[in-house]
Amino acid sequence: MKLALVVVGLFGCRAPAAPVTRLGACAAPLPLLAKQHSPNNSKLYLATFDGVAVGAPRLATAKRGYVNQPAFAGDGLYFTWRPEGSQADIWFHDLRTNDERAITCTSEEEYGASATPDHHLSVIRVEPNLDRRLVVLDAAGAPARTLFPSLAMVGAYRWADEHTVALMVSKPDGSESKLVLGDPGTGAIVPVAEEVGGALAVIPSAHALSYVDMAGERPTLMRLDLATRATTKLVELPDGVDTVAWLGDGSALAGSGNRIVRWKSGAVGWQDIAQLSLEGPIARVVVSPDERTLAIVVKEPR
Repeated sequence: MKLALVVVGLFGCRAPAAPVTRLGACAAPLPLLAKQHSPNNSKLYLATFDGVAVGAPRLATAKRGYVNQPAFAGDGLYFTWRPEGSQADIWFHDLRTNDERAITCTSEEEYGASATPDHHLSVIRVEPNLDRRLVVLDAAGAPARTLFPSLAMVGAYRWADEHTVALMVSKPDGSESKLVLGDPGTGAIVPVAEEVGGALAVIPSAHALSYVDMAGERPTLMRLDLATRATTKLVELPDGVDTVAWLGDGSALAGSGNRIVRWKSGAVGWQDIAQLSLEGPIARVVVSPDERTLAIVVKEPR
């Protein structure tokens, strides 16, 4: 299994001041980091959503390369940008003005920006030796502290509340992936499940989150009760789907090919809600806090 970095923001957060704003990569990439990347270009779109219908997608940013992991925050959108042949940094797109600025500007890599419950910003930071650690940034976008220092290969994470972070960890090659729950205050880590994917998502109106079980013939969406730690099978995922976004009514959205599909508890399977005119398959769908806007990541054909 390939190591995935999948994070979606949950809590409101003010974007840290940007150290610089440049059209290209902020800093010179470290050779070991740049060498590990294969072409994986994508584009980021925005579309209106009224709970039923999806509007025509419009390009959110003109940046080229790996443009992924959108996370809504206030009046803007964090995303990860990695130009071809360079390293990944976190950027912020202002939805009101369409201005963009770099949040991080390092020769290391940062992925998966997410607001913390105390209104800071956390990211997965890839270090020169390729360790992947969960860190909290300061106001200037620099690492302020490392959460769970013993976890050196974090592939994905999700804040559930101020005392609980769900993390997908693995070996350096992405094998033996595990879901663990960590308490950022005490540093305690509790294992939950094995052979999981990187799609972690909090289920609204429930003290629960979803993850993907990769142990069977088909990836299966699972529910984890955070109070009891009980797990429940929800539904198998469509072909090519490995991330979901939850709505307040308890239904889930996903991208499958050029379609957006929806699943509701009790339904036999996934139902199409939109077929979009896009130049590649949908890799990710993220819902804004007010559920009126979708961020859609589309893979570019190679």
